[in-house]
Amino acid sequence: MKTLKFTTLAVLAVLGLSACGSSGNGNGTSALNTNNTSTNPSVSDNANTNSTVSGNTDNTVTNGSGSTSNAQNTNTPANPVNNVNGFAYKFNSGSAASTINNANLINLSSSNRDILVVNGKSIEIVPSGIKSGAYSFLEDTDGSRFTVGDYFQNARFGVYQSHTDNNTHVYAQGSLTEAQNVPQSGQAIYRGFGYHVDNNTLNQPYNSLNNPPRWVIHGVTVEVDFDKKSLVGQTITSDAEKKPLPVVDFEANITGNTFAGTHASGTRTQGAFYGPTGRDIAGVYVNEEKGFAGSYGVTDYSR
Repeated sequence: MKTLKFTTLAVLAVLGLSACGSSGNGNGTSALNTNNTSTNPSVSDNANTNSTVSGNTDNTVTNGSGSTSNAQNTNTPANPVNNVNGFAYKFNSGSAASTINNANLINLSSSNRDILVVNGKSIEIVPSGIKSGAYSFLEDTDGSRFTVGDYFQNARFGVYQSHTDNNTHVYAQGSLTEAQNVPQSGQAIYRGFGYHVDNNTLNQPYNSLNNPPRWVIHGVTVEVDFDKKSLVGQTITSDAEKKPLPVVDFEANITGNTFAGTHASGTRTQGAFYGPTGRDIAGVYVNEEKGFAGSYGVTDYSR
């Protein structure tokens, strides 16, 4: 399949987002909270609060980079233990020497799509009672969270960077589509956006309200061929202000309600279909050789 290319501005128009607004804002306070902001000139502005509570440990699976295209998915939460399942890539951060390498694939499981269970605790990525709109950026003594907001119906995706154990996670999780409800034939184009981090921005500090979050927001398109049980995706090459952004190509084979694969460029991806009919896709990608990673969510707006 030939990947279609759109500008981020076009995608944001499809999503009903503007460069200076969102579907809602909220404010709150927390004993841990020092900065609760979301600022990005390409998407929206939101203010939020956050908290952390104890929880379960994560299930870490080491997955080498490899070079085989469309590797089969061997880490599949197809039969969820809890209501929310997904994937994350975990890698070291927090020091000037840290780079994106040796990424571990983690199977995520939670009872709430707004709770990310990693590193032995449950992280509230979108606080209860806060309407997050297009996205939210949360910063406190525990770490930084950049996550999609309420408009994305069936999943959450984003970046979590811990200040306590010096790890970064790009993650995607939500309410999995039952495998039998994923379309079995036809083709579809999914559109949305994602969050991107690379070796240059991995350890940049967050300073003030005047500085946007250090993780790039970019548009994403995914073309799915349900007959061939495959998909190809690409990040969009320029944002709403015509700034050049890195191009990321990925591809995968579909197994039931999940997918996994490795593109010829070395980019690995892992993700799933979410919602009752598979209308949403959310996933993560990483390329250690080129030093970048990210998460994304896309929707089939034809249904």
